[in-house]
Amino acid sequence: MEEPKGHTHKIERLDESSTRIRHGIKLTEEWLIKFGFMKDYNGIYWTDLEVEYLELIPSFSKKHWLPRYVQIVGFESESEVRLNKIKFVHQLQNLFFALTGTELEMKV
Repeated sequence: MEEPKGHTHKIERLDESSTRIRHGIKLTEEWLIKFGFMKDYNGIYWTDLEVEYLELIPSFSKKHWLPRYVQIVGFESESEVRLNKIKFVHQLQNLFFALTGTELEMKV
């Protein structure tokens, strides 16, 4: 049955199979690929930020991602910062903006 325009419904709950749970859209491998992240042979997703790169390491439970910001400081030297775990797309977008000053865009 189609509702008239402007009619709203209150959502009481979402089931566990939904990718949209209370806080937003769950961050999955599919989303990382859409954003242009590449997967290395260890199962870590990463994206090049020119002199730095951002890695997303899947947690053992696969319920969240462990971000690591790595900056190249010399010929064969790098400095890394491990960041708070993330679970949702908007958290990745916020992190990316904080690190680069630009929006994270989907690749075509």
